[in-house]
Amino acid sequence: MIYRLSEVPPSLNMMFHYVRKGRVLTKEYRAWRKAMSKELLPVTPLKCEKYSLEIQVPRKTRGDIDNRIKAISDLLVEVGATPDDRHMDDCRIVRADVDETVIEVVGLA
Repeated sequence: MIYRLSEVPPSLNMMFHYVRKGRVLTKEYRAWRKAMSKELLPVTPLKCEKYSLEIQVPRKTRGDIDNRIKAISDLLVEVGATPDDRHMDDCRIVRADVDETVIEVVGLA
């Protein structure tokens, strides 16, 4: 299944801030998740437990692209496209000549 997101996810460094009792989601990350959840719906739930992700981010994306994986995998779980991300066996992220973030979810036998 292929999904597309109009916005590149925030960097892992911008997803959480720490408070005395632990960590909380940042306002920026909560807004991104809400907006992107709407873009992904409806989803086709993965039929198997194990899966891999292939992620393409626009070449113009600033910063470390590997910091984007957690936001994407958590979003896919939140909307029901994939099972818990602990079942992800493989993930690849690349810069590509795309205008939006492209995510391919592949079920593994």
